Amino acid sequence: MEKRIKQTAVIEHNGYADDVFPLFEAIEEKKWAPGWELNAVYPENEIIEENMVFTTDSSAEDEENLLWTVSLIDEKNHKIKYTVFGVERVWTITIICTPSGD
Repeated sequence: MEKRIKQTAVIEHNGYADDVFPLFEAIEEKKWAPGWELNAVYPENEIIEENMVFTTDSSAEDEENLLWTVSLIDEKNHKIKYTVFGVERVWTITIICTPSGD
């Protein structure tokens, strides 16, 4: 049975979007997300780019790994979109960094 779930979250950071946005790129996330590790599949040099593919461990008991792809990266507008594939589920994560003041 297919099920569609939509979740939205807002995270506030003190900093400029140009400085904060790179922290949500897969490689840079290691700097602030405890336990975040990835294995680059393409390109193997861990350079973030559109169509990059990597795997991570899954927190679900019935999955070993998750396969991620960078579906979109728009550095000018501070937007990145990931598509994540599990054994029986697929989801997208869209991150947009916008200024909320000075």
